[in-house]
Amino acid sequence: SGFCHLETDTCWNNLKGFAKLEKTLEGRKNNAPEGSYSKRLFTVNALLVSKLREELEEFIAAQCKEHKIEEAADVFYFLTASLTKDNISLLEVQSLLNKRALKITRRPGDAK
Repeated sequence: SGFCHLETDTCWNNLKGFAKLEKTLEGRKNNAPEGSYSKRLFTVNALLVSKLREELEEFIAAQCKEHKIEEAADVFYFLTASLTKDNISLLEVQSLLNKRALKITRRPGDAK
């Protein structure tokens, strides 16, 4: 089930960014072409865990904006692969973030 009247993700079928990444990885998980790297990530857990750690360390070590962006993209790729492997959608993660954003933090009201 999709979001538009055609039961697709969009009426225009032009997914980009995270939505496109997620759909691509779902496709690779379910029907990967021969030699698919993504498929290896779903079947060799040690490889996926290793790549997640490696890319996160590279992100932390990155010094300039461009390098941080490149490493963040890598982190998002491997994180999305991990979520897809475990049948967790980005929409579920987004929903939790939205719930957390609704929490209200109150000051104790003490005198200054």
